[in-house]
Amino acid sequence: ASRGDFRGAVNAYSEALLKASNAACFANRSLCRLHLGDFEECLNDIQFALEIIAMKQRGDKNKPAPPADPEDNALKARVHWRAGVVLLWLGDFDRSLRNLRQATDVQGGLSGDESAEAFRDLQAVERLQGAQTLKE
Repeated sequence: ASRGDFRGAVNAYSEALLKASNAACFANRSLCRLHLGDFEECLNDIQFALEIIAMKQRGDKNKPAPPADPEDNALKARVHWRAGVVLLWLGDFDRSLRNLRQATDVQGGLSGDESAEAFRDLQAVERLQGAQTLKE
């Protein structure tokens, strides 16, 4: 896939996912789908990525949970942030807020700049939701 070939990238990630479930592949494919405007499919891929991370973090039933992987925490925060943005675009303020809060709450998730930007997004959605409530 060449630079900006999001459809080609979706196809490449889909091929990789046929071989093995991988949270990063789902997360990357979700970003491509976001760029293509495939919002529902983007949200589906985000959900798969989050489920894989949750399974990894739970570990086996018979063993203690493994320590959190910093890369998983970063990925988890980023896909929650992405979901928050997509849900905002779809007009679902409640779910958008929930995801943006989860993005900003992940320990060691977002870098300083990302965290500040996600927090600004969170504040913007809170203002929009407040305005919507006043309008009703």
